[in-house]
Amino acid sequence: MDKAEREGVVRVLGCFDSFKDSLEADLVADAVLHAIAHLYPGRVETRSLSLSDGGNGFLNALKGPLALKLASYGSSTRPDCAGRLAVVEMASASGLEKVPLDLRNPLHTTTEGTGQLMQHAFDEGHSHIIVGMGGSATNDGGLGCLHALGVRVRIQPDDEDPEEHPPIVFGRHLNKVTSLTMPESGVLKGATVEIASDVDNPFVGEKGAVAVFSAQKGATEEIQKRLEAGMHRVAGFYRDSLPLGIDVAHLPGAGSAGGLTGGIVATTGAKIKRGIEFVAEALGLEEAIKGSDLVLTGEGRYDTQTQHGKTVSEVQKLAKKHHKPVVVICGSKKDIPEGEDHHVYELVSMYDLDTCMNRTAQSLDGLVRANASRFPVLSRLGAPQDQASL
Repeated sequence: MDKAEREGVVRVLGCFDSFKDSLEADLVADAVLHAIAHLYPGRVETRSLSLSDGGNGFLNALKGPLALKLASYGSSTRPDCAGRLAVVEMASASGLEKVPLDLRNPLHTTTEGTGQLMQHAFDEGHSHIIVGMGGSATNDGGLGCLHALGVRVRIQPDDEDPEEHPPIVFGRHLNKVTSLTMPESGVLKGATVEIASDVDNPFVGEKGAVAVFSAQKGATEEIQKRLEAGMHRVAGFYRDSLPLGIDVAHLPGAGSAGGLTGGIVATTGAKIKRGIEFVAEALGLEEAIKGSDLVLTGEGRYDTQTQHGKTVSEVQKLAKKHHKPVVVICGSKKDIPEGEDHHVYELVSMYDLDTCMNRTAQSLDGLVRANASRFPVLSRLGAPQDQASL
């Protein structure tokens, strides 16, 4: 029996993903746990772990446990560890949060920056490259990244794109591709490439990259039709024109980051692993959950997609394994199956969207103060010290 158990203190673990466009994971945990500690002084012991499923915050989650060192490259960063491992967060180079709301359009975004980071890591001698996927502004099927890695992309010129070999490849080029040519030296030859994916969606189809994710990146229905046709076209080129001959069209996970995963798999044979598994293993998430009395987790949007490789689903799975109660705190929830929304609290139930997005920490504080007495385990501690809220 440890000290907390002897003294009847409730051990609360906060393990959150970032709230997209609002607040980083560590700051979400800080806001939630600070409110709980204030409500139950001397009666709770708090601990936080910053999580990521491969998208935003992937580097921040891993840099401590893997002793990563951040090195600058252009406007983004590239970390290295022990001289061999490089971790690239595509969200830092091609992420949605880097594009203003009124300029979001996957026809005009590219994964070139991610490819540049990968090539730079390889050129610096790193032979094991992990790419964290998720939070992308792109839907170029990985063409931009491959172009940066040396793949020659040829398109059918038109008024919009008069050059046969565009200097930068965007999403709009998907359905204009006429050939793909690998560089003589190959792509990242000799390196081991792993993909940390945040979803298991395929490259194309009704559950593919375009159908599920492109709308949140600014795609209208007309743009979606154009992108989907282009994704089918490029999947064919990946299968028929590249040496590995891999068909990524319906490969689980190939649709993550707007198809970037599929493009990298097609050229390097990279293995796909759930991003949260990388992070959970590095941070010792299971042991942390095992040693807690109450687990708090959450993300910006809690919906049906959560169960497809997202952070919250992994936390829920591990908590269930060790019989630990879980509370989910999110920005909003939608289409949650009946019976699975117990102990799910959303900011929009208390505050307007503008407040939730721009005063997220304060909103989290208010939500916790208003509802903590209903949380499992905490409800047995008696009345909170105060009920002040935002």
